[in-house]
Amino acid sequence: MKKNNLSTHGFTLLELVISIGVIAVIGIAIVAILVSSLRNANKSNVTTLVRQNGDYALTQMTRNILPALNIQYPILPCPASSPPALDHIQFTSISGTPITYSCDSINKTINGPNGSLFDTNSVNVVAGTCAFYCTQASPSENPVIKVTFGLADTNTSNLAEQAATIQFQTSVNLRNIIQ
Repeated sequence: MKKNNLSTHGFTLLELVISIGVIAVIGIAIVAILVSSLRNANKSNVTTLVRQNGDYALTQMTRNILPALNIQYPILPCPASSPPALDHIQFTSISGTPITYSCDSINKTINGPNGSLFDTNSVNVVAGTCAFYCTQASPSENPVIKVTFGLADTNTSNLAEQAATIQFQTSVNLRNIIQ
């Protein structure tokens, strides 16, 4: 009887191909998970940057408008309903300092007493979204100033995970208006 000389210690070609295929599929899955995680982290960072700039601007405007002594523009009394969109507001602060907030469509920002309220290298006001509104239920009531604007990051990339646009708005009921 003749004995077979094939060694039983190695792997066949088919076993090697299957092993390489399984390892490749696992590797592709790991890479896809890592890429997705990095994209989500990038989107989160961009959104956080836009939100921080918008929240800072709203906080600064609210802190100054809330205790205002009087309003130079718009002229009081404000309409009770359907107020016109204004591109700026002027008032006298509690310290007696005149303050103006204005929508700057050329530089895509909102200007305050010390220049832009945003880091204009990071974010811009979305065109047509910046406005101030003044309403007043009656001439004896204090006016309410509504501020609204949209912010977008300045990144010029076309990738969705590198872009963020957020709308901001607040209403401030003035407390100290001298009428």
